[in-house]
Amino acid sequence: MERKVLEDISKVWCSIVRSDTAKQDDGAVQDAYRHYFHMFGVGESYCFIFNLATVEIESVSESVETALGLRPDLFTIRYILENIHPDDMPTFLRFQKRASDFFSDLPPDKKTAYKTRHDYRLRKADGSYARILHQAVVIQPDDNNGVLRIFCMCSDISHLKTDTVMKLSFISLDGGASFLNVDSGTLPKPTFNPLTARETEVFLLLMENCKTREIAERLNLSEHTVNTHRKNIFRKLKADGMDSLDLIRKGIQDGWL
Repeated sequence: MERKVLEDISKVWCSIVRSDTAKQDDGAVQDAYRHYFHMFGVGESYCFIFNLATVEIESVSESVETALGLRPDLFTIRYILENIHPDDMPTFLRFQKRASDFFSDLPPDKKTAYKTRHDYRLRKADGSYARILHQAVVIQPDDNNGVLRIFCMCSDISHLKTDTVMKLSFISLDGGASFLNVDSGTLPKPTFNPLTARETEVFLLLMENCKTREIAERLNLSEHTVNTHRKNIFRKLKADGMDSLDLIRKGIQDGWL
């Protein structure tokens, strides 16, 4: 990897850091880590916490070894940049700049209310490439309306997406406006989550491939109510006749998952 690539992208990431201190403590960071790990996983996944001020990965899940065949201690920012498919690197760098601009423009109370999602091909330890769905959310703003730490969930979606078109979206986590399939220019027309809060909870558990009985137990609902929510979800997302795998595939292709 050329030194210039690392230097350039480090400048992009550091551009949204206003201070290397933050109000949240390590306990709050770990709580956020556990929360989002269960929310964002799609298939075989690994996750890590990235410090933008130091441009370093602070912790990574052991599941990276299963997903990439790589020991956790070898998974670094340098590894990522050196092993992204060469054809994907220009778009990856452009997406990083667009995401930095997006979060820089957000007010303080919205920094943690959005996740970014994009995909790229990453070379595994055995030399093969996996299509990675990369989802990231701010878990620790700094003291000056900047961003210090982000949680990243990476999932192998090679079996779900076969085309090479990379997509970037900014998805609201609190029912606000989302921006799907963003290019490097102006934001597209915003979209809003058509699902209710409870439907969203059911939807996320469906993404974990949970069965009706398990969803009912975890949300303290009747199986009848879960089935009603499920029907409403598929109707609102225009996914009638699809199974959970098809719904995940549709979400990835359309840019909202």
